[in-house]
Amino acid sequence: LCKEKPKVAYIFTDPQIPRYSVKQFIFILLLGTVSYSVWSQGTEDKKAIKLVEKADEAIKSRDFDTGRKLLQQAIERDSTYGTPYIKLFNLLGILRLHSEVHKYQLLYIKNVPEKSIAPRVWESLAIYEFGQGQYERAKEFLSHYPKPDSVLWNSLIYSIDQLKRNETLDIQELPKEINKYAHQYLPVVTLDNRTIIYTARSSDDADEEIVVSTFDGNNWSEAKSIADNINTKFNEGACTVSADGRTLIFTSCEGRQSFGNCDLYITYKTGDKWSKPENLGRRINSSSWDSQPTLSADGRTLYFSSNRPGSYGGRDIYVSVLTKDGWSYPENLGKSTNTQRDETTPYIHPNGTTLFFSSNGHVGMGGYDLYKVEKSNSTWAKVENLGSPINTNQDEVSLVISPDGRIAYFAKEEKTNNKITSSKLVTYPIKANNQLVEGVSYITGSILDSNSKIPLAATLEIIDLESRNVLYQTKSDSLNGSYFMVLPSAGEFGAFVQKKNYLFEDYAFVTKTNAVDTIDFYLNPVSKGAKAILNNVYFAFDSHVIDQKSFEELDRVTEFLKINPEIKIEISGHTDNVGSEAYNLDLSTRRAKAVYSYLIERGISSSRIIYIGCGDQKPLNKNQSEEEMLKNRRIEFRIL
Repeated sequence: LCKEKPKVAYIFTDPQIPRYSVKQFIFILLLGTVSYSVWSQGTEDKKAIKLVEKADEAIKSRDFDTGRKLLQQAIERDSTYGTPYIKLFNLLGILRLHSEVHKYQLLYIKNVPEKSIAPRVWESLAIYEFGQGQYERAKEFLSHYPKPDSVLWNSLIYSIDQLKRNETLDIQELPKEINKYAHQYLPVVTLDNRTIIYTARSSDDADEEIVVSTFDGNNWSEAKSIADNINTKFNEGACTVSADGRTLIFTSCEGRQSFGNCDLYITYKTGDKWSKPENLGRRINSSSWDSQPTLSADGRTLYFSSNRPGSYGGRDIYVSVLTKDGWSYPENLGKSTNTQRDETTPYIHPNGTTLFFSSNGHVGMGGYDLYKVEKSNSTWAKVENLGSPINTNQDEVSLVISPDGRIAYFAKEEKTNNKITSSKLVTYPIKANNQLVEGVSYITGSILDSNSKIPLAATLEIIDLESRNVLYQTKSDSLNGSYFMVLPSAGEFGAFVQKKNYLFEDYAFVTKTNAVDTIDFYLNPVSKGAKAILNNVYFAFDSHVIDQKSFEELDRVTEFLKINPEIKIEISGHTDNVGSEAYNLDLSTRRAKAVYSYLIERGISSSRIIYIGCGDQKPLNKNQSEEEMLKNRRIEFRIL
């Protein structure tokens, strides 16, 4: 028993991929004892009976080796005597000698009359063979069980069908600069695929640390500790990073002031420095195990795994949203995703709608399988197993998909005598006909003062111009002004850049999958004569009626004027050179007046606004293409 304590302690304290909780482990032991005890069968061999009695006494005094030998001797005397088998199953189970349990269970069903066989043995045999990937054999055993577990039965049917696909993965190890430790796992990758952050241990007994490697276009740098103020002598790991690589949430266990045995912490990157980590607080963390966070691309939605009270099973996936008042209280993702067992290692793809996770509670191929679930508005669809060859009878516990949906990252474990001896980070290409997720696009660049070219820390938002919903929000780096923004797929959107004491800037675009745009924004300080183009103000053809897609931008102009009550502005309308000069002047004037009226209807005094039409007299270009003419058809405002 003393030899088992370190193993049990490891199960209890392993912060990132725990196998069982204390409650589950005790339940397993009790279940084995109770389930078999009522199926004791007699014998006429008095010596065999005596051997069982002596074995009971030895086990009660914790002399397990003697108890085991005595039960084996009883079986040798009478192989049809069921009682010593049952007691031996329980003892070997407590000692975690599962292969030995299986060996004697096979002898049991071979020698004991079938009508006397404990039904639970059939299920136990099926579970063992299922774990070995022997699905047909497991199905045969389970067919003898009166009321087979539906998840186990359906998993066997599913697994048998999946193996018919006969596909393989083209797995490639990441370079030695990354795989430099004894164990590396739970990777996350930044949006540009140039930085990988992961959890590492230099040996079996070493504490976990968060390490990072970067790609310079040709080679990966040698992995190193992400920061001295993040890693300690205790366990830090299971992290997530926002798309721009500047917000990191990670798990820390035991070493920091916390609410439970493992809590979530947040740190921010400015330039090359990470801030002092802060506990996410009582709203997020509980007195239970909280770990394995994953952030949406904009860093405003957080998913994580927890075994807190109220979970459907051991570990469930929870979600929290960043509001004006901080992180919201986490909500359970629901019983369509979470089961009575464990759901762990969630990963939200940069598209914001596809969530990957591991579970041993859904229909699967054995151990932990990988699954995905899609979100539409606020509703999660049916969970989908990723199937073979991604899933096997072994544990698959973590998967990261590149933003374009073409590469998968995960940890591949190597085992000796059922013990994990090493784990390495690997990738494999995702075939076009087996795409797991729709790719995303993004824009990157810098935000600068238009006069001094000094980098600015400004707020960026992506707006759905139809629904007027803010889909993405981030801030540029205060030291270099850089930013990343994920672009939603399929639609017309507006990007808005705002900073106090500056005119806001906007940009209209239609997304294309897996496209990358570099856009630098130059903000004009609020001053007399400063002007801006309202790129997201639209009118129907040959009309001055404002399209509803324009309301979001015009509301921002309204907000700007209310925040700066001393400012007066001029609204000017402009057209391309199609049509007569008089016609264009009239149309541009009517459009400028429509914007003027919109602002007045929302509470801006008419004494602060004038409007003029300029027709085609102030073009931005030569009107030589449809794209150039589109830019000339515009609304501007200028500070008077």
